[in-house]
Amino acid sequence: MRLILDLGSGSLRSLARLGENFFDLTAVGVTHRHQDHVADLLPLLFGLRNSPGASRREPLTIFGYRGIQHDLECLAHVYGSWVLEPGFGVDVQELPPGKRLRLCGPGSTLEVQAFSVRHSPEAVAFRLQLPATFDETSAGAPLPQAVFAYSGDSGVSSSLVELAAGADLFVCECAFPDGAGVEGHLTPSELLPLSAASGARRVVATHFYPEWDTRGVEAEWERALRRFEGDVALTPAHDGLRMDVGPPRQRG
Repeated sequence: MRLILDLGSGSLRSLARLGENFFDLTAVGVTHRHQDHVADLLPLLFGLRNSPGASRREPLTIFGYRGIQHDLECLAHVYGSWVLEPGFGVDVQELPPGKRLRLCGPGSTLEVQAFSVRHSPEAVAFRLQLPATFDETSAGAPLPQAVFAYSGDSGVSSSLVELAAGADLFVCECAFPDGAGVEGHLTPSELLPLSAASGARRVVATHFYPEWDTRGVEAEWERALRRFEGDVALTPAHDGLRMDVGPPRQRG
């Protein structure tokens, strides 16, 4: 199963540069309608339909915030019916906070749950969890589940702690450095205690605005982690970063 969460401007170009194929996607998740999270959704649908040699027949699930169905219908009114009828099935699922969705793809399934965030009115975050499996060699004992949490955009909110509780990987926005924060986004001194409270095993900070560039992302995070008195395994994101999501293997 392959999926993408949020598609800001340049996402498809970055995938192509990294050698990642988007033609076999199972699903796309969108947290809110701001353009830096949704701008490449329409180009994705256009590319799946019109790229040379395109022959997709498998349905594509688009899940996201309350109102995404209406937004896609408006885009279809402007650009044409192909937006929702691109030659393969498009299953649009709205996930307001608390709602769950089970996605089924080649060889795997996972459950998505939406959480509220402190941003725009429709914005949500996503928690993805693999269903429980059982190890036949250990008397049917359940194997650890892999849990991935993604904040989308958010300011400080207790729901982020619930979202990332015990997650194997928590990818969270941290749009501004300390001293330059704005409403609806996080800074390092806000993200770090939320991450520690959640018990997430690893944290990736992302969504850096240009204010980070003048300070240096790595240097600023080194300073923030030195000031923080808790314990958080944090990695600043960069284009092309790859990380395994699975839980730690238990030693026999």
